[in-house]
Amino acid sequence: MKKLIFRYWIVNALIAFALFIIYRVVISTSDSGDESFFEWFLAILEILLSLGFSLVLLGGMLLSSLLLFLNLFEKVRNNFYLSMLTFLGIPMIGIIYIIWMIFMTVDWSGENSIGFLTTFLIFAAVYSLFNLIQFLRFRKRISSALPNSMDV
Repeated sequence: MKKLIFRYWIVNALIAFALFIIYRVVISTSDSGDESFFEWFLAILEILLSLGFSLVLLGGMLLSSLLLFLNLFEKVRNNFYLSMLTFLGIPMIGIIYIIWMIFMTVDWSGENSIGFLTTFLIFAAVYSLFNLIQFLRFRKRISSALPNSMDV
């Protein structure tokens, strides 16, 4: 069981690092308006903010991947909902928080002033989707190994 959970943790950590690198590439290729000094300064601040968000994204993904080790406890592993929280708890809290921040800071006049938050939301959703796939594969693997010990 330890080897199985360790393999899932390794895959999760690799996904986290890959998404972090892709996120950094995406924000580095973002277009900036260089019409005036003030717009240039705002573009630099947005890039710094995006870099900060990329570190938050990496930290959240790594913390989420470390929670997979809670499945080493039989009580957590055998309970469907507790096991699901180890895979999806932090990513879903992060997505809900980002959606809340988007709705609180959105400019309803039509300007896209929160592009870095939508990019962050997309990458958090992709990470959550990978975690959901991993969770379903983990549950299938656990149920085939121990079919009588599942609490659903």
